[in-house]
Amino acid sequence: MPSPLELIKAERLRQLQKGYTPEHDQQHVKNELAHAAACFAAGTTSLADIELAALGRHEELWPHHQWHPDDLIKLSRKQQLIVAGALILAELERMEAEETNHLPLQPTESQHYITYDELMHPD
Repeated sequence: MPSPLELIKAERLRQLQKGYTPEHDQQHVKNELAHAAACFAAGTTSLADIELAALGRHEELWPHHQWHPDDLIKLSRKQQLIVAGALILAELERMEAEETNHLPLQPTESQHYITYDELMHPD
């Protein structure tokens, strides 16, 4: 059985393969990745449900212009947490690239990364 860290890494690599690359992530400079990660971690798209409304903030945390709420809802609780971890990793990569003024290396087409499904169902 893969470790939680292996599952998060596999999810991040899946995101990269789908085109959510560091170059793409540089578009999200208003904490969108971190906000989405918080929603996936909490299992909800509502800031009020995350109980941050007590801080006097009632706006939606979920980045509606980029993700449909079904993207979160259709996943199991475990999958939500794996995606949250991968989004946190993406935000950290984005911040690091911004701080150092360079983007991390991209995986090449010839590299094969194990997928989430391959980790969960090794045949």
